[in-house]
Amino acid sequence: QTLALARTHGAKLVQLPHEEFSHSHARNLGVARATGEYLMMMTQDAMPTSRFWLYNMYLALTYRKEIAAVSCAEFPRRDVDLYQRAASWSHYRDIGAYERDALHAMPQGGSANVLRWNAQLSDVACFMRVETARHYPYTGDYAEDLALGLRLIRDGYSTCFLGRELVIHSHCRPAWYYL
Repeated sequence: QTLALARTHGAKLVQLPHEEFSHSHARNLGVARATGEYLMMMTQDAMPTSRFWLYNMYLALTYRKEIAAVSCAEFPRRDVDLYQRAASWSHYRDIGAYERDALHAMPQGGSANVLRWNAQLSDVACFMRVETARHYPYTGDYAEDLALGLRLIRDGYSTCFLGRELVIHSHCRPAWYYL
């Protein structure tokens, strides 16, 4: 009932035929139609956990001029499997955002993993200026948020990952998915 509910509340809907869908293409269409100064990229199955969640993302983005995008951590739904819970915990620990906020920039040296950790953005919930999103369109069919983060930090920007602001989001996948 998502489309009907959105229409009831006056949302402007842009429908994309399934055969034309990619995460990058869908996000770029949204960016092209954005009319405000700021933009929240968010998946339909994520739910904020605080009344001040969006405000805190805004504060983080506007804290320093070099911060180009802000993401936040995901807290697994209660029905998710143990593997997904452990993977989520491990991921946030690795990028330095487990229950704390982290400011990331281009690392001086280090491994490919260090570069990846510093480029981490998540389009489950990602807040940025519309101008930034237009200058750095999404690319690729997979890990488009990570690709964006890499381009941003390589161009001298920082990204911020809020580990204390959460959205509830996870997927229940069979064991074979992880293999």
